[in-house]
Amino acid sequence: MLTFREGNEADYPLLADSFWKVARHVPSCYGVGRLFLVGMLEKVIRDPKWNVTVMTDDSCPDEIIGWSIWRSPTEVFWLAVKPRYQHLGMGRALLENMGIKQHGIAPTIHAPIVPPELVPRAGKLGYRIAQRPYMAL
Repeated sequence: MLTFREGNEADYPLLADSFWKVARHVPSCYGVGRLFLVGMLEKVIRDPKWNVTVMTDDSCPDEIIGWSIWRSPTEVFWLAVKPRYQHLGMGRALLENMGIKQHGIAPTIHAPIVPPELVPRAGKLGYRIAQRPYMAL
C-alpha cells in the first residue's frame, strides 16, 4: 500500500540528486550549474509555502518511490518517480495526493521547470502543463 509523508532532512540529498539528474537536461536549464539548480531546489524546500511529499510503499518504507514539491494542487515545483516505478500510475498517485481532481476538464499544472517529454505524456493522461519559471523565485 502506498504511503505519503512529509519530506524531512534525511530525504533531501536523494531529492537534490534526482532533481539534478533530470533538470540539467531540460532546455531552459542548459548551462545552469548544479550549485544554482540544487540551491533553487533547497530554497523552495525550506520555504514554508511549499510542501514536500514523499511516497513510499508499506512493504519497503525506507525506499522512496516518488516525491513532489508543491504549493497548491495546480502549482508544482517538481514531481519525480524513480525510473523502475514509472508508467505504473505513481505520478498520478502523487498528483491525487496533492488534491488534483479531473472533472472532465484537463487541469493545468503550473511548474517552473518542465522536461519537454513530459508535456505530451501528461496530455495523454488528461493533464496540461504550463511552464512558469518565476514560480521558483
